[in-house]
Amino acid sequence: MKVAFIQRDAYEKIGVHQLLGCLKTHPYIECDLFVKELEPNFYDQIIAFQPDYILYSLLIGEESFMLKSFEQLKLNLPKVKTVLGGPFTLVFPEIIKKTQVDFVIRGDGDHSLPQFLHLCNKGESIKCVPGISFKETNGDIFTNNNIKLTSDLQSLPDPDRDLYYKYNELRTNDTKIFIISRGCPYRCTYCYNAELKSFFDSPYWRMRDDEAVCREIEYVKDNYGLKWVHFQDGTFNANVKWLKSFFVKYKNRNLPPFLCNCRVETIDEEFISFMKDAGCERITFGIQSGNQEIRARVAGRRMSNEQIENAFKLCHEYKIRVGADIIFGWPGETREQAMDTIRLCRQIKASTYHSNVLIPYPGLSLTRDSINKGYMDHEPSLEEISKLTKNKSLVQQDNINLLINMDKLFYYMIKLPWLVIMLKLLLRIPPNRIFNIVKNLHLLKRNLKYNTTGNITYLDLIKSYIKFNWNN
Repeated sequence: MKVAFIQRDAYEKIGVHQLLGCLKTHPYIECDLFVKELEPNFYDQIIAFQPDYILYSLLIGEESFMLKSFEQLKLNLPKVKTVLGGPFTLVFPEIIKKTQVDFVIRGDGDHSLPQFLHLCNKGESIKCVPGISFKETNGDIFTNNNIKLTSDLQSLPDPDRDLYYKYNELRTNDTKIFIISRGCPYRCTYCYNAELKSFFDSPYWRMRDDEAVCREIEYVKDNYGLKWVHFQDGTFNANVKWLKSFFVKYKNRNLPPFLCNCRVETIDEEFISFMKDAGCERITFGIQSGNQEIRARVAGRRMSNEQIENAFKLCHEYKIRVGADIIFGWPGETREQAMDTIRLCRQIKASTYHSNVLIPYPGLSLTRDSINKGYMDHEPSLEEISKLTKNKSLVQQDNINLLINMDKLFYYMIKLPWLVIMLKLLLRIPPNRIFNIVKNLHLLKRNLKYNTTGNITYLDLIKSYIKFNWNN
């Protein structure tokens, strides 16, 4: 049996790592992986592989590409079956109605995907597979709502990323991604984690085995090279007790410096000292807004400005580079509240800043609340979200263009306060492509250093940056 994983963009998907590791324990299953951005002959290569099943782990924004790819491949491989997984199949189960999609598996696929393929291989009924949906011969949709999470992550085989590293662009990256947990214990209103928890009775947030994490990093370091470890967990410091034990093993095994995302509430000097000693190179904190009312009432993040300032102060003292994530365009956000963000960022003096305009995704509590309060007139479709450009917002309020421009110019409002009068005048100009290009020019040098897009020259990076921001 041949199974092809496909995806659009040139990066590693953590979930696919684990699924490949699980399928590797079944000798009758032969897997391959195809990345559109890295395959000059994407469809031809898949067709030559002659898969029995084509799998896609769906992230929001990839629906159009996924459907187009499934359709194209079905034309050339009439017997192939398409299988869709990933967290967003929970939120959008109706995607099984698309003619291009044969099967949807909701929930963790660590056990359900091998079970599905095993039953298909034997020609037996698949209705017992947890989370499975498919179209029956009469056109009705069968759904097994017994959706499963993998509670015991320690029982899983090691993730397998070897197929990703057939691509030189991914193999030679100095920075590679890892996780120490699944899920998230927090309930931010603008994040799907809060919604996904409602589908399960068992704990949604789970920690991996610290030995397994170290073993995975060590394998990648020894076999493919590794300068920096990037922990992609949304909240790396959600379990401080687990981390302190992990840091001892991490340091003893001489693993590379690491980057991570943290929340400020549990940050104290003892913890930052542990982080530094273990090899922490950079921490990014999700600030989202410098206004405490916006953070607590709209974003669902109950942290104080004092906690934020203390976390950044400790990072500076211990010489850990520190970044800040910011969002502009909150429903009901005033110009003065947005200026609170500028003022706080001047105080904390982050090494790097990353900002976005809020996207109120369908199915979120923030989106429902925005509709109820008149900031939106409908819940957006996935198609609307996919067509959204950097200069647009789905939030409807009089100052939204100003807030979009603040997203583009806020780095300069922080770093060049002597230009603030001119910058305030620029905020009145309609959002435009020039502002898109100006926004992150300061990050180009850092991006080349950490080289998360492969071995490219500074000139190539600049060309790619301008093209991407001009077209989006």
